[in-house]
Amino acid sequence: PSLVHTVQTFAGHEKAILDHVTNARAAVTSATAGKSVAQRSAAEKDLDTALVPLLALGQDYPQLNSSNNFLNLQENLADTENKLAFARQYYNDSVATLNRLVTTIPWMFVAPMTGVSEREYYQTPR
Repeated sequence: PSLVHTVQTFAGHEKAILDHVTNARAAVTSATAGKSVAQRSAAEKDLDTALVPLLALGQDYPQLNSSNNFLNLQENLADTENKLAFARQYYNDSVATLNRLVTTIPWMFVAPMTGVSEREYYQTPR
């Protein structure tokens, strides 16, 4: 909410950018509800793409770049991206371990009986 207010204050005519970011955030939120890893990855890629022009507004509007809310947004986005990169790496490491185990004895016999199967890797949205 404060992000939208901050950007709207300085760039009222950049509504298309804000709409794209809002729609991309909604897509990421809905993609986390039981969708496949590929769908979540695609939704996050769309959000990353939507954020690029939003952050570029700081160059078009120097007064926006000096806003504390906008600076906090940039810091929070960088911090969040770092956390997501760590989580993706952890997930992919876990998937690699699982995929290796389900092809070895005795797990290759136990896994199908318990419904465990190989998982797909999380592709980075870049």
